[in-house]
Amino acid sequence: GGGRICAEPGTPAATPAAAAVDSSGPSSSGGGMVSKAAVLLPHVLRTARPGDPASACAAFEECAEELLQPARQWFKIAGGAKAEVLTSALRRAPTEGSVLEIGTYLGYSAMLLAMSQPSRRIVTLEVDPGNALAAECLLAHAGLAHRVDVNIGHSKDLLRRLPALYPSGFALAAVFMDQCGSRFWADLEELLRLDLLLPGAVIIADNVLKPGAPVFLWQAFYGAGCFRARVVSVPEFAMPGVEDWVAVVQYMPSSGAHSWEVPPSATPPAVHDLEWEAHRMRARAAGPGSVDFRDWAAFSAWMRERLAGLGISPAPE
Repeated sequence: GGGRICAEPGTPAATPAAAAVDSSGPSSSGGGMVSKAAVLLPHVLRTARPGDPASACAAFEECAEELLQPARQWFKIAGGAKAEVLTSALRRAPTEGSVLEIGTYLGYSAMLLAMSQPSRRIVTLEVDPGNALAAECLLAHAGLAHRVDVNIGHSKDLLRRLPALYPSGFALAAVFMDQCGSRFWADLEELLRLDLLLPGAVIIADNVLKPGAPVFLWQAFYGAGCFRARVVSVPEFAMPGVEDWVAVVQYMPSSGAHSWEVPPSATPPAVHDLEWEAHRMRARAAGPGSVDFRDWAAFSAWMRERLAGLGISPAPE
């Protein structure tokens, strides 16, 4: 969701009632376009109780539902039903080990992870320095600066550095993937190669239907055979009428087998075709004008039908 927030001239952007959302691109007037983060940050700092992560998460959700949703703009956080899937899946993770998040954005899900896993180290990676700095500020306001490590950089560079960053030992009980979906499988492959996943580790991946992560899904369901995978259908947070899926994947290596010794299966051409369509939709969403909610709903339905043809569908309730 690439929407922007525009404050009326002379009106503080930090005042929610005065902020207007505009997705038409840069402003030519004196109003001055600023990012969603620039509105969220003062909103959370003003309305959330210091040291209270639940209050901070509620302020995130309020920003999404009261500012962005009415203007048909999407705020990419794993709120609502997605948060429930995330926290529920974490209960199945091994009792030892850390939690890795790839894609911090502004820190909402890092707060959820820290609240639901109070005894674990939370390590999160963010490619955008501005987002990472905002997340660190919000995490500090929520009283979680000592619980969450924010690392700035691209996952393809940072993942291989994790063992050196944590020389006393770094084993993962869970991974939450909320980066660009085209990176999901490559990043999971790297974690396997580095042998960082504990047996039974849980991998949760957001937005695997919208805009989609077909290669990741196919490999998780049918690839190397060391995963037990399912997808959960959920309404997209703060986007009424739009379906998305959250993938919940458990790492189940064969006894005595190392993960890097099990080559993945070749991905069928039809899956690569779907990956290209997901990439096109992702690029469109990042461009001027973003994507209308109705178009997202139509795309989600189209992707669901194509994935069903590959044998990938949500399990019956």
